[in-house]
Amino acid sequence: MLALGIAGLAGGVALDVLAPHLGHGAAIAVIVLSAVVLVAVSLDLSGLTPVAPGRARVIQLFGSYRGAIHDPGLQWVNPFTKRITVSVRIRNQETAQAKVNDADGNPIEIAAVIVWQVRDTAAATYAVDDYTVFVAIQAETAVRHIASAYPYDSRDTDKLSLRDNAEEITEQLTPSSPTGSARPACTSSRPG
Repeated sequence: MLALGIAGLAGGVALDVLAPHLGHGAAIAVIVLSAVVLVAVSLDLSGLTPVAPGRARVIQLFGSYRGAIHDPGLQWVNPFTKRITVSVRIRNQETAQAKVNDADGNPIEIAAVIVWQVRDTAAATYAVDDYTVFVAIQAETAVRHIASAYPYDSRDTDKLSLRDNAEEITEQLTPSSPTGSARPACTSSRPG
């Protein structure tokens, strides 16, 4: 589409240059044809959409979702669409240290580093107002839930505890990662 646009632009300019050398009736027809070609070229080139690595474009036509572009490079879409950029890079979210009670009612301080990535660009765009704020709030809520679901220390050898079994708890909570290396890390400590 880029090559077609450049060729059309060159053709439209060539018609404009040629018009004065023709008779009056032919010149008007060539100028009108040149204008039509330049409008078509303008529409063609306005449909070109660059997609950077680590980003995606959500395509919306007259308020209706029409899909997403995930492949990096120069892509062409309907020129009348709105293209919303969404980052699909892997991100880190560090929660603030929270004072909560563990499953046994003991006060502890806990924080977490959450590794996340947008997989569903349509949901990130349309299901929530701001997906980064949404992830931050959900991470804070999850940390509080995890802290209250497990004791900090467990005298039972077959019962998981935040202190002794952080890896196992983390593995239970970690969805499968496309890169195989993204894992949340939880830290907790008793107030000192």
